[in-house]
Amino acid sequence: MWDAIATYFDGTDMSQVYELQHRVTRMWQRGGLIKKYYNDLQGVWCEIDFRCPNSIEYATDIQKHNSLIQEERVYIFLDKLDDRLDNIRSDILQLKLFPAIEQAYAHVRREDTRQAVMTAGAEIVTNGAVMAIKGSRFGQSPTLVMGKRNSSSKPKGPFDGGKCTHCGNTKHTCETCFKLHGYPKWWHEL
Repeated sequence: MWDAIATYFDGTDMSQVYELQHRVTRMWQRGGLIKKYYNDLQGVWCEIDFRCPNSIEYATDIQKHNSLIQEERVYIFLDKLDDRLDNIRSDILQLKLFPAIEQAYAHVRREDTRQAVMTAGAEIVTNGAVMAIKGSRFGQSPTLVMGKRNSSSKPKGPFDGGKCTHCGNTKHTCETCFKLHGYPKWWHEL
């Protein structure tokens, strides 16, 4: 009876391996969380590794075999990422030392976090711009610059190519200089 059970639950059933491989090919990020996509892939790959154990005996051959599997998994992981992560995909593929799957995931996760922070920062700036619409107070037209009231009647438009007289940078003016007025909270998160 135990032999029958062992045969029935043998981990090397090739139809199960086929189904697992097929599941991997159908996995995509599809706008979901990077962590979930990666963990789903890792779960299926662990099950494949269990069902198809490595039968190589020599340590150097095992290492070569495992690095080939890692490389293939990096390609699969990168291939099914959303298009918004295309730049990091390209960066990873150009690394001199090709990364293991864990390292590739770490690169992608960092880029995903960076994009989320930048998007949140852009929303804050957009919302802040809406909040800074000129209002009338005692016949003046105050505007907000970096969260402070500026009584200048001239509205602040997009950057016109001037130069900051405080720090010398060309992408802002003295009125919006972070070094002079302080950095916003979101700046340090970058």
